[in-house]
Amino acid sequence: MNLEPKPELRLFCFPYAGGNSSLFRNWPASLPATIEVHAVELPGRQSRFKERALTQMSLLAHTLARELAPSLDLPFALFGHSMGALLAFEIARELRRLNAPQPVHLFVSAQGGPHLPHPRTLLHLLPDQLFLEQVGNHVPPAALRDAELLRMILPTLRADIALSETYSYYPELPLACPITAMGGVTDPSINHLQLNAWQVHTTGPFNLFLFRGNHAYIHTETPLLLQTIQSQLRR
Repeated sequence: MNLEPKPELRLFCFPYAGGNSSLFRNWPASLPATIEVHAVELPGRQSRFKERALTQMSLLAHTLARELAPSLDLPFALFGHSMGALLAFEIARELRRLNAPQPVHLFVSAQGGPHLPHPRTLLHLLPDQLFLEQVGNHVPPAALRDAELLRMILPTLRADIALSETYSYYPELPLACPITAMGGVTDPSINHLQLNAWQVHTTGPFNLFLFRGNHAYIHTETPLLLQTIQSQLRR
């Protein structure tokens, strides 16, 4: 007889620019079996390496919302870090347009409110060397030393940076689900006021949590981050 608790909720997780599903590989072991972690693989990486990486946020959200639809038979929540936060938000809105089930919670990490103005940089159009000088922090150190590996991941990273740089927010009604915004207290790119701006995008409860660390706090404060997610889902 299988006495393992059955999943009661699915947590769909979206990575930062240049990231992939392996970012969340250890999360299931730190969460109860009632929460089923689904690390979403974006086109152009890992098991979807042969697919073209998409450079338009609306198209990616449209594509992923339809791919996730068969897995929405349980209550579900969305988590996204940095670029992934914008993607999770847009997927929630796309699901609403489709009259599909809605998330019970949206977790947005290390990303300011989508309606806030952001610099219209064009890093994704730079030649490879200049591009890497600007976004090298998104590249694993091993890849910087391996020309072949670097050649393989550059198109995907460039596409992800384009997703963020060309993102345009279009006003719609706020979401009905609670939103929890999270960030690193020493993140030089996102401050608590920018995180707090997410509260206008929900008619439900809003909470803000700050963790020790910078933009990469998701790696250094993982146990506390997952504890916070679990406690918010209990509510």
